[in-house]
Amino acid sequence: MEHLYQDCAMGFIESVWNKRRFDTMSDYLHPCFRDHSLPFFSVQNQSGLRQYIQKLSQDFTHKTTVSDFSFEGDMVALSIIMELKSKQPFGDDIPDDVCIILSGYRFLRIQDGKIRDHWEELATYTAG
Repeated sequence: MEHLYQDCAMGFIESVWNKRRFDTMSDYLHPCFRDHSLPFFSVQNQSGLRQYIQKLSQDFTHKTTVSDFSFEGDMVALSIIMELKSKQPFGDDIPDDVCIILSGYRFLRIQDGKIRDHWEELATYTAG
């Protein structure tokens, strides 16, 4: 079971988040997928996730790295680091090449071999 969960979780991060291959979403996401981490005004399904990643990608280059993986029952926990660089200047007080680092966790509920639910908990710090 661990191998199946790890393949699904890592494939989702690499293919959908990092490479923005939205044509592969159905390979990883359950038809009833719900993303509990999207802003409350967003549609919290596959379409909403696609829109969120597309908007994020307009404003930032970003890459998510998984540093640890664990699971219990149908839940998967990923310890992640997300690096973002703005495509637009922040303003006079902040250098244009600043890198924003988000670290935290993505939690996934697996059903029928696919991600049924997604939550995240991230903290921010800035690197030069």
